Amino acid sequence: MWPNSASAVAIQPPIMVDRDNYNLLCKAMSDDRYEVDRMPWLQPYSQITLGGIMEERNREIDILKAIGIILMVFNHVGWGIYVHTYIQSFHMPLFFIVSGYLYIKRPLKDVILKRAKTLLLPYFLFMLIYLICALTTSLPVEKTTFGSAIKAILLYPTDNKNMPISPALWFLPCMFFTSVIYTALGRLNLVNKAVAIIAVVITGAVYSGVSDYMLPFCIEPTAAALFFLLIGELIREKKTTKYLSNSYFVVGLLIFEAVLAFMNKSVDLRSARFHVVPLYFLNGIMGTIAYWGIAGWILKTNSRIGGVIQKELMTLGKYSVVFLLTHQFFMLIMKKCFADILEKGAYYEAGTKAFIFIITMLLCRLIVKDCKDSNNIRGFFGLS
Repeated sequence: MWPNSASAVAIQPPIMVDRDNYNLLCKAMSDDRYEVDRMPWLQPYSQITLGGIMEERNREIDILKAIGIILMVFNHVGWGIYVHTYIQSFHMPLFFIVSGYLYIKRPLKDVILKRAKTLLLPYFLFMLIYLICALTTSLPVEKTTFGSAIKAILLYPTDNKNMPISPALWFLPCMFFTSVIYTALGRLNLVNKAVAIIAVVITGAVYSGVSDYMLPFCIEPTAAALFFLLIGELIREKKTTKYLSNSYFVVGLLIFEAVLAFMNKSVDLRSARFHVVPLYFLNGIMGTIAYWGIAGWILKTNSRIGGVIQKELMTLGKYSVVFLLTHQFFMLIMKKCFADILEKGAYYEAGTKAFIFIITMLLCRLIVKDCKDSNNIRGFFGLS
């Protein structure tokens, strides 16, 4: 019989369980996994949030997110069509698959409030800052008006031209809508949820294929992102990550995905331009799984240098939103400073872009350090 009194909870020693057994135990006790907050003595690994909801940091997932965020920053420096084609083939799906893997059923109201705090609040704060910069400085490459920028921020975050300074922030409202819709679909069993999501994905893909008009509120990328969340949940439920210890499988998947990525040419989840639709979704899944395997390899490294790399990557993964929110601002400043050098030729351009990439990563990392030291700064980035 489960203890339900304060005294019973006080004397019950912590029970450490892994994520799979934790979820199974929650299922056994209640149809709603969030009911586990009545059992503060049950600890998945070692962490309990102040709200009583069980949380854990998955080190492999943090490393995978770090790989994704490094690829994102690297791609945004601008290395040409080949780098863009390869990275874009999977790096945005990666974050949605990870979100699906970490999905735990919770009340819709709780998800809306939490996601508004962690996604929408930093989105609007930084958009306000970048809007002021766009209108008062010469930083933006694409000039916009106040009205067009406001329209983009509030209605059309996928409007790359009019989003001030940092168009990459479209990801935050898209993740918000995707999380809320996926939670609302949580009332369905997995099969019915999969059928509903596939129907939405097909509808969205057909619309994107016949119309160049982007719908408001990130509707098109959200439709596709729902599928990747579903894939993430299926990966967890079916425990498919056990195959990632096979190095031949991971390397083969990396090569195969790269070949298919160049076959499908340049794609973009933000604008829902997928070319061959099944190939895009297949590439997104394969690329994520392949780099998931690489994250597992990194985690298993036992050397001193390997330990340092692990720790740094886990920090990057944990604070990935800091990099998302700030990196394009730093890049624009440096590209303005080095504009003359970037036009001198291929060798100068490559060296300058590498320098911009490194300095951008270091500047973002300095902000992460401040986030660790200040709760106020953490709150500014939507971090709890």
